[in-house]
Amino acid sequence: MNFLFQKIKDITGKRFSKIKSKNREQQVSLEKKLVFSLNKSKIPNLKQFKYVGKYLSKKELLLIRFSFLVLFISVFFWVNNFYKNHLELVPIRGGIYREALVGSPKHINPLYSQINDVDNDISSLVYSSLFKQDKKNKLVKDLVDDYSVSEDAKVYTIKIKQNVIWHTGENLVVDDIIFTFETLKNEDYKSPLRFSFSGVNIEKVNDYELKFILTHSYSPFLSLLTFGIIPKKVWDQIPAEAMLLAELNLKPIGSGPYKFVNFSKNENGVIKEYDLEVNDNYYGNEPFIDLKFKFFHSFEEAIAALNDQQVDSLSYLPKGYFENIITPKTHSYLKLELPQVYSIYLNNSRVGEDNVPLSSKLVRQALAYSINRDEIINNILLADVNEQKTPFFTDSFAYDENVKKYDFNLEQARKLFVDDKWKLVNTEDEKNNNASSTDDVEVEKEDSEFDHGTWLKKDGKFLKLKFVSLDGDEERKTAEFVASTWEKIGVKVNLEFVAIEQISEIISLKDYDILLFLEIRNIIEDPYLFWHSSQIQEGMNYLGFMDGEVDKLLEEARSSSDENIRKEKYGKFQEIIMEESPIIYLYSKNYIYLQDKELKGFDGIKIFSPADRFLSINEWYLKTGKKLFW
Repeated sequence: MNFLFQKIKDITGKRFSKIKSKNREQQVSLEKKLVFSLNKSKIPNLKQFKYVGKYLSKKELLLIRFSFLVLFISVFFWVNNFYKNHLELVPIRGGIYREALVGSPKHINPLYSQINDVDNDISSLVYSSLFKQDKKNKLVKDLVDDYSVSEDAKVYTIKIKQNVIWHTGENLVVDDIIFTFETLKNEDYKSPLRFSFSGVNIEKVNDYELKFILTHSYSPFLSLLTFGIIPKKVWDQIPAEAMLLAELNLKPIGSGPYKFVNFSKNENGVIKEYDLEVNDNYYGNEPFIDLKFKFFHSFEEAIAALNDQQVDSLSYLPKGYFENIITPKTHSYLKLELPQVYSIYLNNSRVGEDNVPLSSKLVRQALAYSINRDEIINNILLADVNEQKTPFFTDSFAYDENVKKYDFNLEQARKLFVDDKWKLVNTEDEKNNNASSTDDVEVEKEDSEFDHGTWLKKDGKFLKLKFVSLDGDEERKTAEFVASTWEKIGVKVNLEFVAIEQISEIISLKDYDILLFLEIRNIIEDPYLFWHSSQIQEGMNYLGFMDGEVDKLLEEARSSSDENIRKEKYGKFQEIIMEESPIIYLYSKNYIYLQDKELKGFDGIKIFSPADRFLSINEWYLKTGKKLFW
């Protein structure tokens, strides 16, 4: 009985428990529905999170906090890594770069701009050319899209880009290039470029293709096609006699990376400021900065403007002015190699008896041995220069380190004079010895030209030389030092300093015995223009040097594309020049370019003209922004 009662109780209890459990589930369900009706979100809000600690143990809270710390550190490193690998600072457009130049613009025209550094600086930014030099001194295509050369290397077929437009908005076509070429070749326009294109003709194929036809093959011909192209439509109405007077020389229209905006003059009508802005329609990589040039009469004025923060840079800083910069640490001093060589030309083609001494090779060699280049470089000049002894630079493929050189050696110089039968004569002693001579009048007339002292004399004639030099600070110091050195060993020197406007006439007339002159090298060194006899009349063979073997070597070298053959020919050429010694090489200049350190992106070591400092202008920048990349 008890067993039965217990069984019934158990069954009843289980049923009751099930009913109770079911009722509890129903209650919970109703409570959930009530809660969800009040807040449909299943995610706790911030106010609810503050009660978490009441329901979690200390161990559970510590675990959660540690997990959040790990998560925070992970996110931090991920963001940092993303920033480093996917965000970078890049140059952006903006800012005006202000540069000081000594001088003023006159002809911002590629047909004439080589004469004036200021003109050439601006012209290189405004105009485009068929080819150009890049920042690594390599010749690269500019307006050219493609080109080909005939088997005999006498015909160059060139296709130009079709997306080039002038600053006026019109397309640049072959007619513009032909017009520019024919203009610079025309003697009436008196462009100094015409000498480089003797024996070269041009022919139109279509609006975007042309041919250059050479009389003789010339392997580095493409390096000549770096002159700026001018627009035919705006220039062809201007006659030759008015070319240099045209307003377009100061308000240029080109197709380069920069275009003219305006200029301002002072009360005397001299241009003091010149503004260029980025050409938004440029076919190449557009620069990031606009440019403002400010012009000054002297380096002292330019440096004062720099110190007063009126400008950001100096186009050139002479060595002697370094200490004048008030805040030198805020500027970058960029030392650029400039292949412009100062040399002494020995003219042995001057008509008249007075020039007989320079016809002697021994005299020319003696004069070369007597020059102390180290003294000129280290103690005389304020410029930063490099010693130059041979026709080629030491980094040139054609340089021959074994060629004869004339290092300073006064003993050797005196020996050569003796070998050539020259004797040192004291003018006072000779005058006394010849007092009773029948030639008294002639002797006194000649001796009166000399200071009392000891001078070299041969066959009744003293060794006297007319020394002509440009009237510049560096040129004057160099010429005066050389003249004083020669006079110490018995050579009488009559120094004459002339303005740059006079030098062309003096050279053409060969009206000098000695000439201190600057030789400007091209991107590809080609001695042909300076030494071949065909260049005497209209080229740059200023000495009138004539040598059949030299002519042949230069012709063979320039017609070959094989560097080894050219090196061999140029090696023999150097041997002849250094033995004959018609020229005494002195030094080449370094170009010190001063820039504010706020400017970034400059790149370059060697330049062929001051304007080449702008070769990487499209990479210069003043402002930066952030760029996302993957």
